[in-house]
Amino acid sequence: EKVVAETLGLDIKMESVLTDNGKEYTQAPSSKPTKHPFELVCQEHGLKLRRTKVKHPWTNGMAERFLQTICREFFAVALERGAGGTRGAEDRRS
Repeated sequence: EKVVAETLGLDIKMESVLTDNGKEYTQAPSSKPTKHPFELVCQEHGLKLRRTKVKHPWTNGMAERFLQTICREFFAVALERGAGGTRGAEDRRS
């Protein structure tokens, strides 16, 4: 809920969420057919919940790599601005 609220506060349009099939995001197959709290949050905010295919670890690897890239760029810009710099990621690449 907190991540969704913060993202919506940044005027970033989220349409869907891709997760693995971990217990953090889905009910166990043997449990009652109720929605997981994560599914309810997605539904409440109009987000399409997508899951990776079972036994396809490369999809999760792609997501992990994407997050590494986002974090690296974010912290590079944040540290640069904190040190008195004002350049963004585009300026550093040129």
